[in-house]
Amino acid sequence: MAYATYTFFEGELVTVMHEGRRRDVATDPQGSVVHLMTSFFVLSNSLTYWPYGEQRTKSGGINIPFHYIGAHGYYEDTSNRLYVRARYYRADLGNWITKDPLWPEEKAYQYVNGNPINSIDPSGEWVVHVLCAAACLTVGGCAWGLSIACNKWEDAYESFAECAVQYLETLPWYSLAGCGVALPGCLACLAKYAKPLCRKLMDGYCTEAEWNAFKLFIHNPYSCDAKRSCQKIRPPKTLEKCNEAQKRLNCNIACLAARMARQIRCYKSDRNKKNHLDQIADTMSVGAVCVTARKTLNC
Repeated sequence: MAYATYTFFEGELVTVMHEGRRRDVATDPQGSVVHLMTSFFVLSNSLTYWPYGEQRTKSGGINIPFHYIGAHGYYEDTSNRLYVRARYYRADLGNWITKDPLWPEEKAYQYVNGNPINSIDPSGEWVVHVLCAAACLTVGGCAWGLSIACNKWEDAYESFAECAVQYLETLPWYSLAGCGVALPGCLACLAKYAKPLCRKLMDGYCTEAEWNAFKLFIHNPYSCDAKRSCQKIRPPKTLEKCNEAQKRLNCNIACLAARMARQIRCYKSDRNKKNHLDQIADTMSVGAVCVTARKTLNC
């Protein structure tokens, strides 16, 4: 029986392992899979599509469920029916067959506002222009490279910013230009499409699974349960004191982010539950002491 495993990077399908053999995925600008290639760039599969996703031509013997917009997760579970995270889409009809969870702010059944050439809907809930998707994927790749290069910045640099500047200076000009162009484009797209996203994430009632996830983020030795107070970190300056102040500041930042996310997601609209704004204020106060400690030590 044939089997396959799939590798995604930054949310995009990049490779297929079919019966132990690797195939690299080549896509069009929308994210539709158009070729599967061997490591020697020999084509093993080729596909073309009509605008709404019906397969126009297909060659090759490897059958995978990711075709039309497959790089972004459109999953073909039956002929012409695709599962797209929140609902189902019929390529032969050019319409969703289940209603948009964000209706009436989003159209109930119309696919990408009738513009399949320039738009995709990888969440199944709101439409995204293909240029926005490309820009944000590029930004994700840039951020991933920076996180790898500066994963242990404290071993060689005085600050993360210094490491970031050094990393950017080593990039070739075309990579730096790509990141520089993609960032404002991605931010503009996020601002444009933030309304439906905010409605989904900020309705004020989280599920039990979400609550447990917040609890895990909040109560761990790298967040709110860590040693976060910097009141006893005082001059004279030593490397150990600077590192400890930075470590505790990072824990305060992580704690603050987790508590604010829980506040927005779980308590924004529910007035019957206890408000945790006092904990958020306390975390900000403790973090401010760590910032002051680093400045006093001249770290």
